[in-house]
Amino acid sequence: MVRLNDDMSEDTNLLTTIFNTPELNDCYDEDILFVFKGLLNEKSGVNIRNKIAHGIMDSDECNCGTVKYFFAATIKLLSLYSEECHQIYERLIEELKRVPREQECADKDDAQNLEINN
Repeated sequence: MVRLNDDMSEDTNLLTTIFNTPELNDCYDEDILFVFKGLLNEKSGVNIRNKIAHGIMDSDECNCGTVKYFFAATIKLLSLYSEECHQIYERLIEELKRVPREQECADKDDAQNLEINN
């Protein structure tokens, strides 16, 4: 996120900074923030954002359980505000439960074990 200052200079906030803002932490449950930090930002997590941004995620990884989990987490977040999104979330969770182990991606170990609290 880039912000233009009054003196026309720019400030760039990294995703880590954004995740640690008090406003975000006041608005969202720490469990959902933990999930998104692990999926998008943490080096010890899956770090999907980095792989996509730097072009190091191949097409097989895009179809794996971890990416589906990310989409389910996103829909879960949206479902807090929309009944339609909640219905989509419920269907995605059922689909994730049916993902065979051999179709999961190589970096599944951390992300597949995370749970989004209902």
